[in-house]
Amino acid sequence: LLNQRPDGRFAVVDGQHRLAAARHWGIERIACTIITPSITIKEEAEVFGLIHKTGSTPSPLELRKAERFYDKTVQAIEPLLAEEGFCVAGCGDSEKRQHQISAVKALKSIWRKRQKAGLRQVLQVVSRAWPSDKTIPQGQLLQGLGDFLDRFGSEVDEQDLIRRLKQVDTADLRKVAYGLVKTFNYANHLGISIAIARVYNGKKKKKKG
Repeated sequence: LLNQRPDGRFAVVDGQHRLAAARHWGIERIACTIITPSITIKEEAEVFGLIHKTGSTPSPLELRKAERFYDKTVQAIEPLLAEEGFCVAGCGDSEKRQHQISAVKALKSIWRKRQKAGLRQVLQVVSRAWPSDKTIPQGQLLQGLGDFLDRFGSEVDEQDLIRRLKQVDTADLRKVAYGLVKTFNYANHLGISIAIARVYNGKKKKKKG
């Protein structure tokens, strides 16, 4: 993991032992990742510390913080999250955002599969269907919703979908999905996708009150 400093030289932020081993064995080229945009020397130390937290395995939050410095997909996603009132949980001004997302892996998966417009659609449905819940957009829900939108695409009336989802708690949605997963051995996100389809098609009772 490299960072280009103001003088144009590259500093090895992580991977010093691999670089030393390559030099020892006469290997002239090895794969690397360059942090873009460049960070300060202090931030280099922070990234190294987050990746190699002394005495313990880095927590998911610490890894997310480090990932923001060098993962180009995460860097591309973050402006979109901000536009839609979201942020990566525990990073930056997360306390000011309407929704916090810890499922960065799911975001990256949706981005790769559905691109920017597809991820924006998922985020908009989530934020409008469950506007008061700051913590609901987790991996299985996000991917399941993305799968549902992928499968039915133009057949879906987005406003009707949002209206129907507003009437269902995310906890209830997950219970239905869990039942499908347990009964049919579906993947978790596929269970969510089918549960959403049932809600959209009116096969699930509306939430009382």
